[in-house]
Amino acid sequence: MMKTNFVTRGLLVVAGVSSSCSAFAGSYQISPGMSHTSPWQVAAATSAPSETHISLKEMVTEFKAKGCPITTISEIAGVERKTVYSWLDGSSTPHPDREQRVADVYPLLKDAFNDDFGTLNRVWRSKTREGVSLESIFSSADVDLAAVSDQLKYLHSSIANIRAADERRKTKPGKGMVGKNGYVAESAIADFDRV
Repeated sequence: MMKTNFVTRGLLVVAGVSSSCSAFAGSYQISPGMSHTSPWQVAAATSAPSETHISLKEMVTEFKAKGCPITTISEIAGVERKTVYSWLDGSSTPHPDREQRVADVYPLLKDAFNDDFGTLNRVWRSKTREGVSLESIFSSADVDLAAVSDQLKYLHSSIANIRAADERRKTKPGKGMVGKNGYVAESAIADFDRV
């Protein structure tokens, strides 16, 4: 048996639903992010964590360890830098919507940059002809995953060029011979006996 109560205070109408069925209460949860015109109930099954879920702290730690600056991480999460530092040292827990925001884009960024998040920082402000950049996409309150994916496709050639340049720099001949002429330092030496 279901009973509905309506309480009116000023212009606000509050409706309460009570049910003798425990399945109703268990299968729905109230979402504070819903507006007055949309349903207030969201199926609880959609909010269950996935099997491969890693925590926000692990994601942020991986971003930082693989070359992404704290400023860029904070822009991805939509928070201030000091909040990211507090997540890393464990002094605060992240808000669930911030955790979900990072969890949504983490696989896209990880696939596009192959765990080299230093390259992410190098293309962060690169714009398309329309003036769209990753920075501008992440500056909005809600991140459009399709826009992030499109921007990463656009930046694919730039990312490949940066990786190739980094590889050339690593394999450059004469590396480690700072201040020496590579051609002379590695040439054969003629030793003459002087009388």
